[in-house]
Formats: sequence, structure tokens, C-alpha cells
Amino acid sequence: MKKMLLLNSLLSLSISSLSANATLDEMYKEMKEIANKTTVKEVKSNIENENLKEKSRLKSEIKEVKADIEKLKEKSRLKSEIKEVKAKIESFKVEAKKTLSKREVLPQVEPLSVVSQIPNTKKIQITIPTPPKVPTVVTVGTAESIDRSIKFSKRVPPGYTGPKFGKDMVVSAPSKESKVGGVTAGKVSAYLRGELLEVGDVEKRLKDAGFTILTSAKLDKKGNLVSVVFTNKALISLSSKPNRGFASTLRVLVNKKEKQISITNPLYMLKGFLQEDFNKEVATKLLTAITSKFEDLKDSGDSLKFQLLPKYQFMHGLPYYQDTIVVAKGDNLLVKIKKNKRVFFEQKLDNGSVLIGVHLNKRTNGFLKKIGSKNAALLPMPVLIEDGKAIMLDPKYYISIMYPRLTMSEFMKIATIPDAMVKDSKRVFR
Repeated sequence: MKKMLLLNSLLSLSISSLSANATLDEMYKEMKEIANKTTVKEVKSNIENENLKEKSRLKSEIKEVKADIEKLKEKSRLKSEIKEVKAKIESFKVEAKKTLSKREVLPQVEPLSVVSQIPNTKKIQITIPTPPKVPTVVTVGTAESIDRSIKFSKRVPPGYTGPKFGKDMVVSAPSKESKVGGVTAGKVSAYLRGELLEVGDVEKRLKDAGFTILTSAKLDKKGNLVSVVFTNKALISLSSKPNRGFASTLRVLVNKKEKQISITNPLYMLKGFLQEDFNKEVATKLLTAITSKFEDLKDSGDSLKFQLLPKYQFMHGLPYYQDTIVVAKGDNLLVKIKKNKRVFFEQKLDNGSVLIGVHLNKRTNGFLKKIGSKNAALLPMPVLIEDGKAIMLDPKYYISIMYPRLTMSEFMKIATIPDAMVKDSKRVFR
């Protein structure tokens, strides 16, 4: 078989390559040449190609035959299903005929007649009750009625100045603490207000009272606000303890704008800044010394509860007294501030600490215009140099305790000022 295919391929190649007008001899020669040139491999490849073509053709034919067979099977299946359905229909028809033939005729039922009867009405008797007799009024003679009025005690609290209850009532004399600057109804004022005085007059009166003037600092260019800072030996001794140096000075604000002076109340300041080291006797003596030289002083409206001052906090989440801020560190802090014009005073304490007063930047001082200058005695800003650190009271605490009537809306207006105060205090030590 293979030989036959080989010959066929040779013949097909030779015949295709022969010229049309060639003679038999020439054709024979050409066929020989072609046969010599044609290799066995080429012949085999031609045979394989032919086989592949044949196989592919047969495969396609087989697929077509299979598809036809499947179609025939599907048709036969459908025919059988149709027959089954027809048989079921016929059986249903037969059963239906049987059931219809067995059905019995139901007897007719006559409707019931409903007769309504109206019951006989009965007579209803209503009995009307007789009203009770009115009782006769019993008279009890002419005796006086019992006095049921409320009786008040003649006892009155100390220092009571209200309306009198009776002729024999005696009002006790007011206590010492009810004087100007004292504790009244549990509260103490932050400042003592008085009529406007000249700075020189203020300094003279303070010196006459036994105080030392540390500085009279102008808080504005025009000198309408001048803060006179003063102290004495009792204040220094009391404040010469760790973290208590902020209580070593008091202030008098000469306020030409408001035409008044404002003196920081020793009871208020020492109670807040000395914490558990507060000495009421010393504070009272300081207050007496001040009021003896400044007549007609009055308590300011700025006040807080006396017993709550050591743990004062403007609102929940804000700092207390002990939450101080470190603005500088080093052993040469006093050297750095020696010739600084922004340091208005230096107050040396018995324990080696030094309290200084820092003059704030003009822009920072602008907060006085927003919340008022009546309490500007909080300036210059106190900074305590102690144990190689320069610390300051957190401005959020310091401003609020020096402005007891500060509202939340006012506090929000100066929200950037506390940070500015810290920056100004840090610049002094550069």
C-alpha cells in the first residue's frame, strides 16, 4: 500500500512538472530526473498530509452522523411521551363519566320562617329620695378663738441687718470678717476698689504701711494702666517654700480709664496661691495694714468661695494651681535675664527662689481690651525661678482666678492668649 502511494505521489509530481509539448522520450527523461530529485522524506510528508486530511474529513462525517442519531432519538422519545399523555387523558374521561353517573339528587330544603315577637313593656317606678334636714348651728359662747399664727424665734444670725421681729430684739455686732476684704457669706472678693489716686500717692501709702515697692510698671504706652507691685517680710517668709513663691507679691492697679484703684486682696491671693500653707493670721494682718492706709475701700464684685480657692478650676478639664508650665531650664537663668528690659522686677525669697515679673508683648496685652482692664493687676506676668527651672502658673488658671467673673464666651475670645503668654515668658530666657 505504501509503495502504491509512493508511486502515485511520484507520478503526480512528475506529471505536474512536465511541459505540455514534450515527447515521450523527453517525458521519460524528465520523470527520471524528477524521481532522482524527489527524496523519500518528501514523499512521506506528502503521504502523512493526505492521511491527516482524510482523518479530519472522516471525523466531521462521524459527528454529523451522531447528531442525526440524537435527533432521531429525541423524536422517538417525544412520541412516546405524547402517547402516554393521551392515554392518561382517556383514563380521566372514563373516571369522570363513572362519577357523574353515581351522583344522587339532593332533596330540596324549604327555608325556615322567622317570626319576630315584641315583648310586652313593663312599668318602671322611680323613687325620689327625700333631702336630709339641715343641722342646727351650735354656738360656743363669746370665747376668743385660738391663735394659730406662726411664731418666729427672736434669735438672729450674727451681723443680721434685716427687719426686726420684735421690740426687744438685739442685733449682734458684725464680725471682723464682715469688714472690707473679709469673708462674707462664705465668699471673699479678689480686689479692693477705691477712688483714683496718683501712682506716687499709692507708693507713699504702701511704704507707710510697711511695704516695699518692687516696681510701678506701665502696662500701656500712655500710662493709663500702672501696676504697682509690693511686698514685705511677712509675705516673703510665708512664700519661701517650694512652689509657693507666686504668693510673695501683691499688686495695686492705678486705672485712669476706670478712675479707680484696685488692690489685690491678701486673703484671696494667699488662700489660692499658698494652698495648704495658708496662714489666716498673717493674711488678716496684711489686709489690716492695707485698709489702714487706704480709706473707703469696697469689695469688688469679683469673688469666689473662700474654701474652694485652693482647688480652684475654671471648668472641668482645665488646669489647677499645681499644673505649672516650665518655660526654661538651666543654672544660669538669672544671668540670662539680668539686662532684659522685659523683666520689670526680681524678688528674692528666703529659700533661694526668685520671682520675676515679665512684661508681655503689646499684642498679647491686647486681651485686656476684650475682657476689661479692671483686673489688669495680674500683670506683669509672674515667673518663679526655682531649682534650675523657670515655671509659671498655667495662664488658663491664672487669668481665670484673677478674673473670677470671666464668662465662657469671654474666655473663648482670648483663646490664643494663654499660649502667647507662655511664648513671651520663654523669650525672656533666650
